Amino acid sequence: MPLPTLSLPPDQSGYQAAFGVTGVSTQLEGGASRFRADQLGAAFQITVQWTVNKANAAYLTAFFRNAINFGALPFIVGLYADDGEIRDYTCHFMPGTFNLVSQSGATWVYGATLEALPDDSYYVNDATIVAAGPDV
Repeated sequence: MPLPTLSLPPDQSGYQAAFGVTGVSTQLEGGASRFRADQLGAAFQITVQWTVNKANAAYLTAFFRNAINFGALPFIVGLYADDGEIRDYTCHFMPGTFNLVSQSGATWVYGATLEALPDDSYYVNDATIVAAGPDV
């Protein structure tokens, strides 16, 4: 059965992403630390918010409560996380982070921290991008 899709993307502004820890380091006595790869494709956390009207506030909270069982089930949502393009990610709401941040008149702001699983296909062109260098 396909995962439910949250059809309301988060606001484009206000993202805060902590990429998954894919390496570890060990402090060595009398010298530099030793680094090594630990796990590929580690999940990362993204703090997002939605600024919505009353109807979309009802949709967002109903999605959270019902479609994904109060945040316990995974879902798909489009995020700007890796390369400035909106891409679908499999996510979970981090427990205790989905909340109403503010409400003023006809505007509701909800916030949450999502744990997103990276899709390896998004990184196919990384070597080419690095080789080309920055667009200065």
